[in-house]
Amino acid sequence: MLKSISHIFHFFHRHSSAWLSLYGLISLWGYFYYFHVITQPDTFNYLLISEDFLNGRFWEGVNSMWGSLITVLVLPFMALGMDGVIAFKLVQILISLLVLRLFLLFLKRLKLSPLQEGLAVIPILPMLLLASLILTPDLLLLGMTMYYIFIVSKPDFFSDKIPIGRHIQQGLWLGLIGGMMYWSKSYGLPFFVAHFSLLCFGACIFSFWKFKNYKRITIVLKKYVSAMLVFILLAGLWMSAISLKTGQFTFGTAGKYNIALKGNVMNGVHLTKDQLHNPQTLYTKYWIYHEAGLFVDAWSPFASKENTQYFIKNIFRNLSSLSYVVFIRDVLILMFLLGLVSLNQATERSRNKKVAERSRSQLFVFITAILLYTGGYLLVFIQPRYLWIDYILLWLMFWMLVKCLDGKLLNICLLLSCLIMSINTIDRLRMMTVDRDFFESVNIISKDLEKLDLEDKNIAANHPAGNLISVDADIYLLYRHKFRYWGQVSDKRLNDEGLNTANMEHIDYFFCWDNPEYEQELFKERQLVFRSKSAHLGVYRLK
Repeated sequence: MLKSISHIFHFFHRHSSAWLSLYGLISLWGYFYYFHVITQPDTFNYLLISEDFLNGRFWEGVNSMWGSLITVLVLPFMALGMDGVIAFKLVQILISLLVLRLFLLFLKRLKLSPLQEGLAVIPILPMLLLASLILTPDLLLLGMTMYYIFIVSKPDFFSDKIPIGRHIQQGLWLGLIGGMMYWSKSYGLPFFVAHFSLLCFGACIFSFWKFKNYKRITIVLKKYVSAMLVFILLAGLWMSAISLKTGQFTFGTAGKYNIALKGNVMNGVHLTKDQLHNPQTLYTKYWIYHEAGLFVDAWSPFASKENTQYFIKNIFRNLSSLSYVVFIRDVLILMFLLGLVSLNQATERSRNKKVAERSRSQLFVFITAILLYTGGYLLVFIQPRYLWIDYILLWLMFWMLVKCLDGKLLNICLLLSCLIMSINTIDRLRMMTVDRDFFESVNIISKDLEKLDLEDKNIAANHPAGNLISVDADIYLLYRHKFRYWGQVSDKRLNDEGLNTANMEHIDYFFCWDNPEYEQELFKERQLVFRSKSAHLGVYRLK
């Protein structure tokens, strides 16, 4: 079996474009198979910003919460008349192809055998398919970050054998990449500044302490200054715009409000389950359900001893939650087991020491990137898509360890490792198929609701226990019909207080999801204007 697999991978090894073609077919299949599935309500804020830019409302599109680069990339497709969701999906496929290309370039550096290279690539394919289905800038930031790490992890990145002019040119290019990381997501700014500064500072210390090489120190400093000049110029353009818009100096308010979202004033409860909120806010044109931090004052972990203690406890909770990010957990377990074996063999084979010397700088870049990237998100909260870069870098480090090993059973162990790393992502894709029929019904509902003319109407909904995707459906309908969405009220509160809150806020229509047991009683004096049995939705006129 391994011989047959090896022959196939020999072809892919000689023709790396074959991997891109294979993934292209997989992504097109995913595009049609998951065509109606909605994975993130955030998607529609990005699309609304794209529409603002497309229609010349640039100042309305400028905001401090949502990344701007992805909205610009979607624009050309929308300008051709393409639907925004379809345009976003196609952009994600193109970005995932670039990420795969970068991953293949990383593998070429490791000089793996064709079989090992194939086993390394296989788990990345379903991971990228999943990433392309999640319509957020996280995949774009992953691609830009991988490109940055690919450049700075080159063995000759600070070599004094390369002309200084080329180092300066590379620094200018890195500044451009860093700027694109920031324009992708505001988190790209602190990561780029922290990681590149640490890398250059470490190179200066190492050059002075070990070699007393003042020429290399000069190279490092010139490269750092040239990169930061371009970065500051590029980042400054967007920082100036959002600072003027918000009336305060800021590089982005996402972190500030994400911290507020996790602060003890929230008590772990989303406001949408307890009360309705006016969707017209300073930071987003149309409100989405989980941005409850937009509606509370900025929360400081250092304002009191109680806040500090709560903040530290939250960091430890996030740290423990990393064990639930299965693809990170699995690759760490594999690396630990492989590391024990490689340490044993390292005492017997001198070639392992040479491999370690060649890989030392690359490992330093990878490990510091993982620690800084993950450490920043530990301050707020962890989502699997935030850790895609960790997964790829750890997986590459796993194959760096493989280079130190040999043995008859090695390829069989690697085949099992490939399967382990693929199963969890494939299972996540399988779970997404459960919602396909529901979202297909929502797409039909959207067309049927056009007769109600919901634009600028006040809409609220219930929050049925266990039906989380009803929120995503609300946001999809919001994007299509441009109504004013006030959020969801928990079924418990509806049972206790009825529609008092909705009446006080002058809600025009109420979306009632998945609760036929009390719907008839609750709305007995209201007009039912729409019913969908497939999606379990009833729309009632309140005014």
